[in-house]
Amino acid sequence: MSSTIYLDPNDNDKNKVKLTEYLKNIIDDKSLWKEEEVSEIKISEQEKQENRKFNFLNLIQKEYDENIFTNLLAYYFNVKYKENEKEETDITLNKFLNWLSTTDKKFKEKYTYDSNVKFSEISNEHEIAIKKNKKKVEEKSLINSENMSKGRIDLFASKDDIYLVIENKIKSKINGKQENGYQLKFYKSAIEKKYTNSKFIGIILVPDYSKELIKNEKGYKDVENDYIIVTYKKLYDFFTEEIKKDMLDDENARKYYEDFYNALYIHTLSAKTKEENKFKKAILDAKEIKYTVFVARFKKCEEKLEYKYYIGTTTNLDRRKLELSETNKFKEYKIDNFIWFKEYGNLNEAIEIEKELEMRIIDKLENENKILEKVDILKYM
Repeated sequence: MSSTIYLDPNDNDKNKVKLTEYLKNIIDDKSLWKEEEVSEIKISEQEKQENRKFNFLNLIQKEYDENIFTNLLAYYFNVKYKENEKEETDITLNKFLNWLSTTDKKFKEKYTYDSNVKFSEISNEHEIAIKKNKKKVEEKSLINSENMSKGRIDLFASKDDIYLVIENKIKSKINGKQENGYQLKFYKSAIEKKYTNSKFIGIILVPDYSKELIKNEKGYKDVENDYIIVTYKKLYDFFTEEIKKDMLDDENARKYYEDFYNALYIHTLSAKTKEENKFKKAILDAKEIKYTVFVARFKKCEEKLEYKYYIGTTTNLDRRKLELSETNKFKEYKIDNFIWFKEYGNLNEAIEIEKELEMRIIDKLENENKILEKVDILKYM
């Protein structure tokens, strides 16, 4: 169903008439309209390229899919890496944590990280469960005999008494509420309850454009002492600056590596830059728009067949056909055909053609009073 509403002061619908009058008063009120000079928006070649950073997620329009990024990170964190002959083969996760321990002040302050302790694997969608409080279980309905509290950690790794939890928050809230308390709080308490003498490392991955929003979310204060925020800018810097593609010990990881870090890029932008880039991208995309100049013919069938013509410019000919058919700008006439149309890449050029065409058609009709066909228009175009 179309969401377009066509307003007509002569409409039988009183609400539409009122709305028409209201909008007309706004349009006619000159005090509300002010023309200001707008400076030219210049877009550098670099910005053009960055607005077109191509990757497989961009192609399938999944750039904001949290689960996909979690799966990608699990895959690339598990890829083995060897920078030189002297260095032992290790998974990139350990290289990332070691890099954080030297570049991130909060990571260094919060966790005693020993670079000699190596995780062998990181898993995604790791389920953790602990027994519920006995009193709470007794209060539950007998129909539900489940007596375990459960959670699903985005990325999880363990080695000896060290437990790593990484939560990926592209779209979801920082601290989803569940029956056993806040999600992130539960993960830590569940690990400490299940594994005695455990050392906990908690990381929240967030896009740069939502970093401040997340810090102001309800529930963040409850976990800020247990987790640190790592932005996607840091992730992007690590994978682009610290990891050499050719040193990855996996053919597929090397093959899709540029796609992977290009996919990270959109989440490295600040909120302001993200909005600016959306606007600039719209301008770049607008340059690809084709402007169609057309001639529509209407006819009235009574005792004598009569024709009228409409000349216009549009960016969507199919939609314009539908609009003209539905609104019928010529009373008692019905649309007969779009007898001519041609695409132009420039709006100003299209408008000039439209004006010239309208002038010539009016002249042709007045002097020769004939029914125009495509062939007639082509003669003087």
